[in-house]
Amino acid sequence: MTDRWRSHPIALGAVALLLIGLDRPRDRIVPLVRSSRVQAESTWQDHDRAAQAAAAKGDWATFRDHYLRVEAILRGHAAVVLALARAESRLGDTAAAFAYLRRYAAMGLARDVSSDSAFLNLHGSPSWADYQRRIADNLRPLPFSGVVATLPDSDFLAEDVVWDAPRHRFLVSSIRYGRIMAVSRSGKSTEFSRTDRGFGMLGLAIDERRGVLWASAEAMPQSKTYAASDAGRSMLLRYDLATGRLQRRYDLPRDSTGHEPGDIVVAANGDLYASDGRAGQIWVVHASRDSLELLVSHGLVSPQGAAPTPDGKRLLVADYSRGIASVDARTGAVNWLPHPPTTAASGIDGLRLYRGALIAHQNGVTPNRVIRLTLDPAMSRVIGWSVVARDTLRIPSVTHGVIVGHTLFSIANSGWDAFNEDGTLRPNATLSAPRLVAIPVRN
Repeated sequence: MTDRWRSHPIALGAVALLLIGLDRPRDRIVPLVRSSRVQAESTWQDHDRAAQAAAAKGDWATFRDHYLRVEAILRGHAAVVLALARAESRLGDTAAAFAYLRRYAAMGLARDVSSDSAFLNLHGSPSWADYQRRIADNLRPLPFSGVVATLPDSDFLAEDVVWDAPRHRFLVSSIRYGRIMAVSRSGKSTEFSRTDRGFGMLGLAIDERRGVLWASAEAMPQSKTYAASDAGRSMLLRYDLATGRLQRRYDLPRDSTGHEPGDIVVAANGDLYASDGRAGQIWVVHASRDSLELLVSHGLVSPQGAAPTPDGKRLLVADYSRGIASVDARTGAVNWLPHPPTTAASGIDGLRLYRGALIAHQNGVTPNRVIRLTLDPAMSRVIGWSVVARDTLRIPSVTHGVIVGHTLFSIANSGWDAFNEDGTLRPNATLSAPRLVAIPVRN
């Protein structure tokens, strides 16, 4: 969906992790926790708040100490790395400040902090010039194949895409119009299905063996037919893949927690998993029982895309704030995949497994990009990363994609940036019809 830190619909709701406002010319720090729709308090959130209070008093030593503790928990969140650079610069340790800035640049990210007063004492040095060169390189476009199709309607608000191999078509979900469009390889679009009440269509997943298309939907202000009386409603939908006929609906609880089953995936055995980005939960519809059940009730913050491991025993889940989680498909136990300190594993939306690596759509960092996270043979840790696609003009807000053969077909510009959280159009927003682009992923 685009820069999730702005409040996007899927990672969206649970925790809006922002890059800490270091490009602002003032001393105000934007906290990591920005959304009111967060799950139960956690240690890193407590330290985040304490750090903000310390910054307000100009107590940069305490600010640094709290973010060192956040760093130990979130394990390399890019915003925290920049916060620590800021703290060290304020405390006069320029060597430590540059060490953090180099680490941030080594993540392949680009944040211009030249106008931030915290870094004024670093200006003019060779190390500062080197940092500026590095982040400029991190914005340099990397080529990809090109546009495959342009979706109808400039305000389509695209979310997910899957490939229906037997019928040689893509299926693309629309939040704005609450529908699923079938898109041919030639780019022609026809309607596949739509929700009864115009709820925003979110995640899609195909179970080709059983001839089923799964979709998730939520009553969202960004939908054209949103009704306030439906607020808090969300569901999973099962369609006949050939005809588009709705077979069954599974309603999530309508409770004070709030739910957002934004990303879904089907395992080889037919089990359907839904990441609940708002409640920090994972739901499952077991093929053998055909009922909606809660698999993970706690341990995650804002789960997004998920990929079952080949043995079907685990799910590798992108948590928008904490990185990549390993979830036991039977018990729901959550563990975290370690990764190198120069790997930015937060801010990931769509996730696919390809040849032992994770292909990740990362829209919670600057710049938005598609990356490859290389895994060890046991798929228990991230051992490296590389950029698959990056272009701030042609793919400014990547969300999800589907791999067909050795090509990733991704939504390049979902359109979410144009809308406020209440569904209104942002001032001076430019609407552009979403594009489906082809990106080679062969190593």
